[in-house]
Amino acid sequence: MQIAWGQQWVDLEIAPEKFIELHRAERAAPLADIVQAARDALETPFEFPALRRALTPEDHIVVVIEPDLPHLNALLTATLQHLVAARIEPAAITLLCLNANQDQSFIDTLPDEFQEVKVETHHPDDRKLLSYLATTQGGRRVYLNRSLVDADQSVILTRRRYDILFGHGGGAGVIWPGLCDTEASQAIRSQVSLAPPTSGSWKLKHEADEIAWYLGAPFFVQILEGDGADILHVVGGSHEARRRGDHLLDAAWHVTVKEQADLVIAALSGDPATHTFLEIAMAALNASRVVRPGGRIVVLTDALPDLGPALQIIRSEEDADAARQRILEEKPADFEAGYLWSSVAENTKLYLLSRLPIETVEELYATPLDRPGQAQRLIAASERVIVLPDAHRTVATVRGDAG
Repeated sequence: MQIAWGQQWVDLEIAPEKFIELHRAERAAPLADIVQAARDALETPFEFPALRRALTPEDHIVVVIEPDLPHLNALLTATLQHLVAARIEPAAITLLCLNANQDQSFIDTLPDEFQEVKVETHHPDDRKLLSYLATTQGGRRVYLNRSLVDADQSVILTRRRYDILFGHGGGAGVIWPGLCDTEASQAIRSQVSLAPPTSGSWKLKHEADEIAWYLGAPFFVQILEGDGADILHVVGGSHEARRRGDHLLDAAWHVTVKEQADLVIAALSGDPATHTFLEIAMAALNASRVVRPGGRIVVLTDALPDLGPALQIIRSEEDADAARQRILEEKPADFEAGYLWSSVAENTKLYLLSRLPIETVEELYATPLDRPGQAQRLIAASERVIVLPDAHRTVATVRGDAG
């Protein structure tokens, strides 16, 4: 079979009796026109009236832009055109970015008719720019970005994906903790779960949904990605639309297998320049759910990712457990990447093909590979094999454990 890694392919031979097949729901075809799909999501949202019907000409609107949103220019232009058609003045629209490191080059590409639109960056450590919203049922006092709280209507542009805080990431998680104060954001960072996103109850996700409800009826424009740069769905609406986004994410990226394997080959395809170590760690985590205890995971990537402070902790510690404990205590900026990688490394044998130096890979508790064909020897020595393409996006579970 051919396996995509980065923007290349490798041919591997797997005997039929060794190969464990992946099963998934039927995936939708990629959208041909992203702009029209965004317009449709605003005009005919999921179980919600058209956004323009919730607006009056005097309203002030905040459009929240999640970082790294694919096809942002098309989505943003369609959203602004919809607002202006509803007689909202461009000067009454604020584009809100989540952090100072967020790419804001989209500003230069806006059509001339939107030059009066305001742009703001969220500063979680500036109390003057925060406003009290409510106290949750669990007793948490919630402070959010003041412009967001004061707005008459908010539109959240978000990418739906899996993560280890909410299970189904994006959506309401863009509001909280994305636009909350530093103290609250730091407090929840370590409340991660390695469980499959499709199983169990995700407490933080329910809390984020509750906070979104207190905000009123924020309107979500959700992007569901396919392979490569493909977009499968653009879903508009409020609470029920977020649930719809969860369902469509599972249909696109949740696969099941009938049993665990003793070898899982986890590949990351696409532009390697966009692959962070967090995505590499997510690929390892997704593979770990369908590998037998003590089994082997081969991660194939063509990336040369930056290694932040959490990965430096791993490199400095002799064993994965000690590294994970330090990462939990210190909560460095790349906490998730370090926590995931050290957790998987403690229970499985990791092999990593990347552009990282051999010595660095070894310090990350992994056996370095210098070419993808080396995985063939591991296949020959294994009884049961699973191949997990786009492993950084794909959640795999054993049938009966999928929730």
